[in-house]
Amino acid sequence: MKKNYKIEKKDLKIGFIPIICSAPLIYAHSHGIFEKNGLNVELMRPSGWSGIKEFIFFLFLFFLIIFNFFTKFLIFYLFLKLFITSLFN
Repeated sequence: MKKNYKIEKKDLKIGFIPIICSAPLIYAHSHGIFEKNGLNVELMRPSGWSGIKEFIFFLFLFFLIIFNFFTKFLIFYLFLKLFITSLFN
């Protein structure tokens, strides 16, 4: 029984680490399995382990900055809410 699913995103960029676990991705790309299923896949291999290390570091730094901003915003919001409700009670 085949179901017809709508593909949300057809153009994909997939990053992979060139070790044995990535063999199914490379096989599917080289044999056109992605194209047969309506996907345009571009496999992106990092330049080396230093590239992977830098990517993970900058991703961590990005989430740290975003988390820090939202934490400060949440504390400020809760403080204001507490302060305003204490004024009117």
